[in-house]
Amino acid sequence: MPTQDELWQVIAGSTHGTLATVGRDAGPQLSNILYVPDAAARLVRISTTADRVKARNLTRDARAALYVVGVDFWPPERRDRASRPAPRPPGRQRWKRSLSHCRDCAARRSTAA
Repeated sequence: MPTQDELWQVIAGSTHGTLATVGRDAGPQLSNILYVPDAAARLVRISTTADRVKARNLTRDARAALYVVGVDFWPPERRDRASRPAPRPPGRQRWKRSLSHCRDCAARRSTAA
């Protein structure tokens, strides 16, 4: 497990991340943000306006999490597993036919209007 100093190196190495706040329905609300890290104070500063959902959520409930991707998104032990193509899901052809049917229907509706 990384130390606090190692985690702050990752945070200080970037200025963008995803802020997770607690939504009105108690579910997560995610916002892509730009931030300014302050490693000495162990905090990050973000800029937002009061009318944004993240600001309203933080005013109501101050709990939040910051997701920052490090230098290497895939750790070495995961790289070869992540690079293998996923197996084709069953029923893919049926899904493609349904999608083209939807496009055809939408095209007919727009020309009929």
